[in-house]
Amino acid sequence: MVLDFLTDEELYDFFRKNKTKISTIEEPLMFLRHLKDNRLITDELYQKLENSNDDNDMYHALEYIQKCGKKKVRKFWECVDQEHILQRYPQLSEITETLKNSLKSEPNKKTRERSKDRDAGREREVKKRKTEGNSVSNQAGPSSQSTKNQRKKFEHVDKGSLKNALKNEPSKKPQERSKDGGTGKEREIKKKRTEGSNQAGPLSQSTKSKMKTSGHVGREEEKDLWDMPEHKEWLPVRCGEKEALLNREKLRGYNKNRKCIKYRKEMITPSQFEEMAGKEKSRKWKTSILCQDKTIQDLLDEGRLEMPGTKRRNTYRE
Repeated sequence: MVLDFLTDEELYDFFRKNKTKISTIEEPLMFLRHLKDNRLITDELYQKLENSNDDNDMYHALEYIQKCGKKKVRKFWECVDQEHILQRYPQLSEITETLKNSLKSEPNKKTRERSKDRDAGREREVKKRKTEGNSVSNQAGPSSQSTKNQRKKFEHVDKGSLKNALKNEPSKKPQERSKDGGTGKEREIKKKRTEGSNQAGPLSQSTKSKMKTSGHVGREEEKDLWDMPEHKEWLPVRCGEKEALLNREKLRGYNKNRKCIKYRKEMITPSQFEEMAGKEKSRKWKTSILCQDKTIQDLLDEGRLEMPGTKRRNTYRE
C-alpha cells in the first residue's frame, strides 16, 4: 500500500491539518457507519451522532479519533483509502490523492530510496548465495584431488616419528574421556536451565505489566464516558432492548411530565421510555433504565446525575 511509506507521525499531522475539510463531506451518515464498523468510533458515539442534526457531528467523530492516537489515525486513512468510499465521497478522494502526492516530497523520497536499497540488497544476497552454491558444486572434482594429495603427504611422514609422538603424548583413558564428555553434557544442561530460569522472570513481569495495562485502559474507557465533552449533555441509556439518549440538564429540573429522553428523534418522559421497552410493570424507571450497566438510581446516589429531591451518597470518588 502507498500509505506504508508514510510514518504514523506524518499521517497524524496531515489528519490534524485536514480535519475541518474532511468534516464538510455531504451526507456523512454512511461514512460514520463505516467508521463504527471498523471500531474507529464507539457505538454510543455513533448513536448520538445519528440522532443529532448538528453540522459538527462529523467533526466530533474526527476529534474522537485524533484523541485515540496515531495508530487509530493510520487505521482511519486505511479505511478511507477504499474504492467504494472514494467513489461515494469525492472530497475524501481529493484529500487522499493530496496525501499520496506528498510522497513526492524530499523526506518521503528518501524513505522510498531506502526501501529500494533494501530490496536491491536482498537481490544481491540471493545472487551471492546462488553463486556460492554453484562454486561448491564446481569444487566437487578438485576436492578429490586434494584428498589424494593429503594421503600422499601422510605416506611421506615417518611412521616411527608418529609412534614416538603417540607414546610421548599421554592419552586419556576411555573412562576419563567418557567422564569429561558427560561433564560437558551436564554443563550444557545446567546452562540451558539457567538461561530458562533467567527468562522466566521477565516474561512473567511482562505478562503482569500487560494485565495491569489492560485493566488501566478498561478503567479509563469507563471514565471517559462521563468526562468526554459529547456526554456532558446527552448520555446513552437503555431499557430492555431499547436504546436512547438522556438529557442530563433536563433531568436536573425533572417533574412527572418532563420529557428528558430522546428516542428515535422524539422527546419522551422516562416512564414512556420504560413502557416502550415493556418494563411498565415495574413502575420504577430509575432502576429500569441503565447506563453502562448502572441504574439511573445508582448514578443519582453516586452524584453522577442530578434531579430534584435526590440526596447524594459519598460513594463516588473522582
